[in-house]
Amino acid sequence: MIDARGVLAFLAAVEAERCLNPHSLLVKRHGETVLEAYWAPYTPDDRPLLYSVSKTFTATAMGFALAEGRLALGDRVVDHLAGSVPTDVSERAAEQTVHHVLSMSTGHDTDTLDSLTARGDADFAASYLAIAPQQPVGSRHVYNNGASWLAGELVRRVTGESLLAYLRPRLFAPLGIAPTWDVDSSGRELGFSGVHATTRELA
Repeated sequence: MIDARGVLAFLAAVEAERCLNPHSLLVKRHGETVLEAYWAPYTPDDRPLLYSVSKTFTATAMGFALAEGRLALGDRVVDHLAGSVPTDVSERAAEQTVHHVLSMSTGHDTDTLDSLTARGDADFAASYLAIAPQQPVGSRHVYNNGASWLAGELVRRVTGESLLAYLRPRLFAPLGIAPTWDVDSSGRELGFSGVHATTRELA
């Protein structure tokens, strides 16, 4: 049982903090909504950008693909990226597996996203593989939006579907939700960001 007094005290504390800009709050317990609040001008119909929560949807798509045997955690990513592997791909870049990409243990010192966008190449997969990891693959974790983009691209390559199309019958339809996803200039969902959903859909 949730103590309503504690919840109300929490809401009062949030509203008293001038540095905070709350949009919405929804709390579920045992599948039932016990609190739903919105701060003006935000409403239940808003579909805000979920930023890196989008990575959870990308990882879920990858989970389905793994469960369906479309690829395996130990697979080298280069083996699923035909046509995008640079002729001079580094040994470390070629060593990266699906597991390394999902766990952001690719051996890069920094997030690869800025390098990907700076290259201006429409083939992000080729651009990603051209960035040689500075450290041994699997030796460390570094937050890496480029790796999350690549995870989404791997799902697209092995399923032949967009992330939205692939997830719709497996996740969205069963949950009764209909998120949207921002895409790049080639029409590919971003993977590392871009999902828009209502607070209720996210819950």
